[in-house]
Amino acid sequence: MRPVILDCTELYQNPVRTGIQRVVREIIRHWPGDGPELHVARFVPRSEDGLSSISAAAVDLLTDNNKAAVDLRPAELATMVHETSERGSRRALPADAHILLPEVFFEGARSAFYVWLAQSRPNDISAICYDFIPFLRPDLFGLRSTKNLMPYIRALRACSRLAHISDKTRREYADFIARSPDPDASVVLPLGTNGVAIERQVWRPNRTEFVTIGSIDGRKRQEVTAAAFRLLRERGHEVTLTVIGRAFDLHNISWLRDMAALPGFCWIEDASDALIADALRRARATIYVSGAEGYGLPPVESLWAGVPVIAPDNMPSLAALEPLGQIRLAEVTPETVAEAMLQVTEVPIAERLWTEAARLRLPTWRDFARETAEWVSAGPSLRSA
Repeated sequence: MRPVILDCTELYQNPVRTGIQRVVREIIRHWPGDGPELHVARFVPRSEDGLSSISAAAVDLLTDNNKAAVDLRPAELATMVHETSERGSRRALPADAHILLPEVFFEGARSAFYVWLAQSRPNDISAICYDFIPFLRPDLFGLRSTKNLMPYIRALRACSRLAHISDKTRREYADFIARSPDPDASVVLPLGTNGVAIERQVWRPNRTEFVTIGSIDGRKRQEVTAAAFRLLRERGHEVTLTVIGRAFDLHNISWLRDMAALPGFCWIEDASDALIADALRRARATIYVSGAEGYGLPPVESLWAGVPVIAPDNMPSLAALEPLGQIRLAEVTPETVAEAMLQVTEVPIAERLWTEAARLRLPTWRDFARETAEWVSAGPSLRSA
């Protein structure tokens, strides 16, 4: 098998443990030992080869294999990674390797490099596509123009081999980005669901808490869930709600301050994985009613832990699953979310949902990394499923 070079420039520069950086980290951590040899690299502008190897010691820091990295803030980790990589010995990158591009980026120089590389080596560049929401709904991000986002689109259009995280994003790419029939080599690689380190949860009647997890950015509609919670409290139902997620500056969070006065409401702004796991250990169900998703990890991570979920019926991450352990909403309003929450407060319904959730078989990050390795090494003959 030909070796694979994985470009993780964004992870190298900003090693947060969420979002796309998390996906890239999991690919590296779980790359199959019997798969193609993996070389981890970063883009270096104005360099002769464009890509530079990252030392093994720095990769261990990026993937938390070195426990010294686990409790560091992203800025602290970035400094340690950069210093370690510069000091450490780095392997030469193989000239005949496949190149895997699993990140989103907007730098013109990096885009131009991949456009040039794809033209000279059309079958050697494989890219993983995430969602295209910033391009299709710039209003959700406070953008008046998508001009500054176009370098990434140009790089994707130059690549002949693409994988998508959901069928929804594959269709959006074909319809709105490529504006042509879906390329034959385009596949769907579902993300792993076992990112939260937690033991399988079991049903207990004293679980009373509803939990919603996700950044507060206007898209995930936590304010709708909060309004549903308020309705139930006003009607005499002693439910509790924990909102976990960092609030973005552009989004109006006055509703959060209003909710703080209500008994049973809690907002955890900067939660670690350990705090998220603790919340799931208390949860009766989770709620994730985002209105714009390319995938939507929190619902399937909840189900992996055995905790039922309330979510829209068009959630991409749930589309290929049986509707087990889930209440799927055709319409998301405070009233419909409140009704779903009220259903889960009924013991027979909750027991059924928990029993169903335990029956689901969900993909892991190891599965995702193996499927990614197989797809990259299969070459251009692989066809979409």
